[in-house]
Amino acid sequence: MGCVHRSGATNAPATVVYLQRGDLRSWHPITTGLHARLGGGIAQISYHRHEPGPRRTNRGNGPQYRPGPADIDEVVAAAAGSIILVATGPMCALAQSWAAARCRGDAQAVSGIVMLNPQSWTPGALRAGGEVGPQPRSGGTTFAAPEVAVLREIPTWVMAGAAAGATARGYASGLAASLWADYITVPESGTAVEVSHPSRVVDTILTALDVAYRSHRYGSPT
Repeated sequence: MGCVHRSGATNAPATVVYLQRGDLRSWHPITTGLHARLGGGIAQISYHRHEPGPRRTNRGNGPQYRPGPADIDEVVAAAAGSIILVATGPMCALAQSWAAARCRGDAQAVSGIVMLNPQSWTPGALRAGGEVGPQPRSGGTTFAAPEVAVLREIPTWVMAGAAAGATARGYASGLAASLWADYITVPESGTAVEVSHPSRVVDTILTALDVAYRSHRYGSPT
């Protein structure tokens, strides 16, 4: 079962949805910072899944449990207005997969995606129940051309820590290039930009919200 944490007005003009890779508390500096900047003018939703029974780990080469598309559907059901997805690590692949599927039928379903230190997971391995299998990191994207075409229409920002390592930075920059996304390198940050530099993440989310607002009001993000 999943637990959805929501704050902000029920009829907010926009909702920021957070998909975390670890402790839910890692979003706290960002959610409170965004609230301070906007005075609660938007909604924010973070999701945490509670698994019954013994805790599952990813020791060895076995698959690791991660949220699946149905989990995002559950979260978005509580959203209002324009939707901005903020994801970290391997959650970025899930966010892209879900957004591509939703926007294929409704181009306005997702107004923006912010990815923090993205990691690669094979989209085809997103099986029922949300299990995914790891694949080697590389530049670019593993999505097929139709999905890439849809994702390129969604304003996207990719943030990577300068100290995350050459492989991680190479994957992030390659992904940004393939999706025509803005690429942001955060100095003195490693693989957890949301923890080391929450203010930079808040600034990027504010940019995404501004683009969504302009697109909604004027029909163009510029």
